[in-house]
Amino acid sequence: RIPSTSRTTSYSGSTSTPESQPAQPLIIFDFDNTLFPTDWIFANQESTEADWKACAVTVKRLEEVVLHLLRLAAEVGRPVIVTSAKNGVVAKCMNAWMPNVS
Repeated sequence: RIPSTSRTTSYSGSTSTPESQPAQPLIIFDFDNTLFPTDWIFANQESTEADWKACAVTVKRLEEVVLHLLRLAAEVGRPVIVTSAKNGVVAKCMNAWMPNVS
C-alpha cells in the first residue's frame, strides 16, 4: 500500500501536517491507460473465461510495476493520481484489479 501523505509521523513519534513540512514535489500520474489499462479491460470484457484468466495474470504483473513506481515516486515527492472519470472510479477499479495498490 502507498503511504498516505495527509498526515505523517516522524521517527520521534510526533505527528505533523503537510503544511508544517517542507514542500514536496507533486508527481502526477494519469489513471486511465497509464497506471490502469482501462481501454484494454473494456475491450476484453466480452472475452471467454480463459481469456479473463490470462488478462488477470497480466494485470497482476502490471500491479507489481505500478506499486513499485508509486513507491519510488513517494520517496522523492508526493504521488497524485488524476483522472477525468467520475468520483470513486479509481478506487473501484483498483480494488477490483489491483488491490495492493488501492
